Amino acid sequence: MPKRPAKPKPLFAVDSTAPKAEKPTIAGSNVDWLYDQFSHEGKERRKLESVKAAEAAEKARQARSQYNKAFRDNRGYE
Repeated sequence: MPKRPAKPKPLFAVDSTAPKAEKPTIAGSNVDWLYDQFSHEGKERRKLESVKAAEAAEKARQARSQYNKAFRDNRGYE
């Protein structure tokens, strides 16, 4: 079996540590939350999310009703 060559050395120093996450500020998060709760954009976004959730639920319900339509009640096959 031939020997493998040695791993090449990097051309520059590699820092393998991930950058530290920024700490959230209390004032910024509270202001963002208040803005989201009382602004027109926040209300529109929440309404859009509820409409999308209702559409997804309706689509899932329709998919369940279409699946095996002919065998909804199969208790007599035992």
